[in-house]
Amino acid sequence: MSISATGALVYTTNALPLGRECSLTLKTSNEAIPLKTRVVRVESLPPSVAATAHTHVRIYSVAVAFLTDLVGNAKQAVEDLCGPAFRAKE
Repeated sequence: MSISATGALVYTTNALPLGRECSLTLKTSNEAIPLKTRVVRVESLPPSVAATAHTHVRIYSVAVAFLTDLVGNAKQAVEDLCGPAFRAKE
């Protein structure tokens, strides 16, 4: 998983539909933080990239955007993961 101040890139065996709202749980060492997200991009990975022990399983790269501003523990957890890039302007 890759994460930024505005969303995340996750890998899954399900091709989620664009626009779908879903929950993402960010697990830290001492808590699980629920985040509301919306699917903004889905890409099927080529078999060479998606190689796993289950070679017949299709892997998808799914980009999600956070639906609400990060506050409290959620903001702190994402900021800790992103480091200085959290405050960088795109």
